[in-house]
Amino acid sequence: MISNISTRPKTYPPKLNANDLFKSYQFFIKLIIMDELETSLEQNALISNLISLRNTQQLTSIIATPILLS
Repeated sequence: MISNISTRPKTYPPKLNANDLFKSYQFFIKLIIMDELETSLEQNALISNLISLRNTQQLTSIIATPILLS
């Protein structure tokens, strides 16, 4: 039996707290808004509102959903 295994839950990536995660979302969203000139104004407004509300769950779903440009 191995006795030196920690029973504490591991975080991934290590030492990334909610504030760090939020800062990365802000940076990523700014890149999307600057790089995708075709992104609609409604999407930009929604993303800005979610950032101001710190709604990381909805931000995650927006980032994970591909934006189809026509």
